[in-house]
Amino acid sequence: MADSTDFATTSEILEHLKTRRLRRAYLRDEKPPRLTIRQILNAAASAPFQSHDDLPPWRFIATDDASMIASIARAVDPSDSGEPDYATPDSIGYNPKTYFKNAPWVVVMLVKMPDAETAPEESRETIAYDMVVSYGAALGMLMAAAHIAGLACGWVGSFTASPSCRVDSLEKLLGVKVPWRAYCIIPIGYTAEKGKIRERNYEEMVEFR
Repeated sequence: MADSTDFATTSEILEHLKTRRLRRAYLRDEKPPRLTIRQILNAAASAPFQSHDDLPPWRFIATDDASMIASIARAVDPSDSGEPDYATPDSIGYNPKTYFKNAPWVVVMLVKMPDAETAPEESRETIAYDMVVSYGAALGMLMAAAHIAGLACGWVGSFTASPSCRVDSLEKLLGVKVPWRAYCIIPIGYTAEKGKIRERNYEEMVEFR
């Protein structure tokens, strides 16, 4: 199976990006090469950011180890076995919190929490906003890079809105220390989902003046 898509023109790349969609089912026995995952994460790490200390406010932990992926799933949802079940979004037993366990690669995105007290006075009012936009820029770059490489991905962030013990359990498992925090979990692999791509009305979303 190809690991990337060849493009002849910039227009082809832009049109291809429009076909990217969130995927929640993956081929576990078709594992993308580590080099491809490294290239995708390098692209994400090259995203623009706004930080008062001029350091990127994100890090990525990637694993293809089945036992580690199972441990991550159990940290996010203690009721989950952590074992792959290959459930799809429309099947019984599908868990939206831990569907990532079915992917061959799982990436945990860490972010550095903003500290207004140490930021320059002129940045204190906007530091939280700037950091959130920076996090989104990196995640968007990652998803675009994965799609260009012929891979599918999604993200799980709902555990951060759940009881803090779930985030703490994940961070303890990964050895994450303050000021870093687990932001989202990103499964990456070849998609096992089939079906048509829902068309979007770009005319309603894009306006020129």
